[in-house]
Parts: sequence; structure tokens; C-alpha cells
Amino acid sequence: MGETVHQLTFANTGCILRAATATALCFAIALDAQAPGLSSPSPVLAAAATPADAPTPRRVGPIDISGYLDGYYSYNRNDPSEVANGKIDDLYNFNDKTNQWNLSAAKLKLNQDLGIIGAHVDLIYGRTDKLMNTSSQLEFVEQAYISTKPPKAKGLELDFGKWVTSAGAEVIESKDNWNYSRSLLFAWAVPYYHLGARTSMPVSKTETAGLQVVNGWNNVTRSTGGATVGLTSALVEPKYMWNVNIYWRVPSSPSGL
Repeated sequence: MGETVHQLTFANTGCILRAATATALCFAIALDAQAPGLSSPSPVLAAAATPADAPTPRRVGPIDISGYLDGYYSYNRNDPSEVANGKIDDLYNFNDKTNQWNLSAAKLKLNQDLGIIGAHVDLIYGRTDKLMNTSSQLEFVEQAYISTKPPKAKGLELDFGKWVTSAGAEVIESKDNWNYSRSLLFAWAVPYYHLGARTSMPVSKTETAGLQVVNGWNNVTRSTGGATVGLTSALVEPKYMWNVNIYWRVPSSPSGL
């Protein structure tokens, strides 16, 4: 098998951002604002942290707006058939469509600065959305959560909603990943997202610990998942970072309650 992938990624640049914003807003309107506008990711999500050289978002009132477009062309000389598997390279994740141009993601990010109440929404459209949101519930929504950080709670933050997982070393956004193609371990063994409640709190100058209670992973309702508890720890030192994430599904009772 031979494959060539060309990536076209634009982040928060002039007319490209305006086009991404307009596209994502159309889908947001179609969704009838099913998710409230929602703070920046919790510190425990160190693997998905925004790079230090990320573009400065545009600010409209109290809301920071940013976005990007991500497209690619993939070529496979074996030319997988449309009938057999929809012209997909079976051992690829996200950039799996081959011998064609494809829109991987058009993303619009809305963030309200965290105070007593904050909000964060990531709207996404394209092949990435189809692979991440396999059910129709909250389709086009990568993240949508509200946050609170009480002034006297010693740094405690509480989020409620849908967010990308804190597990794993790879991320959904190809521009922030080590490689354009994400590994099969990320596709088959690591969650994409959770829905529920999570906390994070500094326990020292370099470590932040957290507790999560969610509906399993990669689902919105408990009927398709199960009550799951997550424990997180992020140790950030000047020369290294150490993350520990444990997810444990609560066994169902014999009565099914």
C-alpha cells in the first residue's frame, strides 16, 4: 500500500476564520442552540492543552472566538472500492477517506472567560465529526460545558457538560497532534469524549488532581454507556509533565438499578 497525505490547515487567519465561523454558525443555528455557550478546558486536560504559540482569538463582547479549517488529500494506489468499504483506508483514523479530497474539520470555538460562571463550546463539522460523534445526539458538538470556579474555593473548578477526554497522549485536532494521522490506539482503545461532571483542583504548586462522574465514554446517555468514575492527576514540572488518568465503570446492580 502506498499513500500520500497532504494537509491544509488554517488557524484563525482573516477570511479563513470568517468562513469557518459562518459555516459553523449555520450548523449551530440548525441545532437550535442545543448546547449552552460554555470555560477553557480544565487543567487536568494537559494532553489537549492549547499550544503556547496558538493564535490570539478574536473577542466579541465577553466571548473569545477562534476556529480553523482542516482538509487533506489521500492517495492509495490500491484504490479501495466504494462498494467494499466506502473508499476507506481501514488502518487509518480521521484521514481515512482515500483517493479524494476531504474536509476533515471546520471548527468554531466559543469561550467565555471563567469567573463565577464560564462557558465553552466547540462546534465541529466534517469527517472528524462523523467519526467522533457516531450517534445523532449532540452531533456537530465536540465540546459544550459550563464551568464555575468559586473565588474562595482555593482553585477548585467544576465543569458540567460534554468535553474531550483527559486520557491518552493524542488529540482530536490534527494541528495539535504529533502526526497528521492519529494512531489506531487512539481510535480503538482511548475515548474521544465524556458527558457528565468533573472537578479539578491544585493540590500543590505543580500538581492538579480531579474527579469525574460521567456516562461512560463516547456516548451522551447512560442507556448506551454506564456510570463511570474518573480520577485524574497532572504533574507539570519545568522539564517534564506526568499525567495519570483512571476510568472505572461502576458495576450494575443485579436488579438493573
